[in-house]
Amino acid sequence: MNGIAALSGTGLVVQTGAGTFTNRSIATAASDAGLSFGLGNADGVSGNPTLSISTGQYAWKQSVRVATTGNITLSGNQTIDGVSTTTGDRVLVKSQTTGSENGVYITGTGAWTRSTDFDASTEMSNGGAFFVEEGTANNESMWVLTTDGSITVGTTTLTFQRIGRANQATAGSYGSATQIPVFTLNSDGTISSVTNTTLTESQTLTAGDGSGSDRTINLTGGSSVTLAQGSGIALTRSGNTITVAASASAPTVTIQRFEDVPVSNTTTTTVSGFTPLTTDTEVFLDGVMMDWGAGEDITVSGQVITFSRTVSTGQKILVKKITVN
Repeated sequence: MNGIAALSGTGLVVQTGAGTFTNRSIATAASDAGLSFGLGNADGVSGNPTLSISTGQYAWKQSVRVATTGNITLSGNQTIDGVSTTTGDRVLVKSQTTGSENGVYITGTGAWTRSTDFDASTEMSNGGAFFVEEGTANNESMWVLTTDGSITVGTTTLTFQRIGRANQATAGSYGSATQIPVFTLNSDGTISSVTNTTLTESQTLTAGDGSGSDRTINLTGGSSVTLAQGSGIALTRSGNTITVAASASAPTVTIQRFEDVPVSNTTTTTVSGFTPLTTDTEVFLDGVMMDWGAGEDITVSGQVITFSRTVSTGQKILVKKITVN
């Protein structure tokens, strides 16, 4: 005890060794997590030391029971998002017509009050986040304050954005050889539902991708499949498997010609032997290619070609049709 009696200061007494004592007091240090500390009676002289912790602008705040989905009256216990509030509940009010009324409130039978951890400008900043515990639309969701700049409580509009929600889609394996998964993606980046969609029997297959690889269709169901064999394509069938491959034989090119030299001025000529089409036919007048269509050099109806200007006697008309099979 002599060691204690010899102390001249006040404060907490700490034994530092055998028979040696010293006075100490409680101190606080800065928090990297954004917390702030308040310390009362640090040396214990006037009573027990007290330590208070404030979240301040710390991102994650205490959770709320429910979050609003529309404008409400900020008084009295009521049903919000399917939840009947009781006095003392924390409510995230985020959908008021007057945006400055948004925030976190404590419910009661009379007028609601803002929660003490979110009722001052020093406690409100972009990034303040809340977890919502219950509700039909908002249960197990997370919301963050997105209002930029300094905030004046009751004047500045407070805007909250959902950043996630648990248990929206059922865990499992989706997609198969006959089904593809369809996702519903929300604006906060979460997926609210996943469903399988069965592929239909009608499918389009394109082999002309330049890769030189064969294409195989495996027919496991359905009554019939129709495939059209185009130029340079070979189709082979073995049981329920049809193989689409590049044809070993070269395509057949057919060129048809029609010539006319009018003996008198004219604006038309009738092609014999074939029907000219815009997709495979070229028309020349004295070696100059004509353009097709309304307002152009020529128009075509069946086998009759009509020129937009008069073709003089002796001018040469050449019609050339090229088809590939």
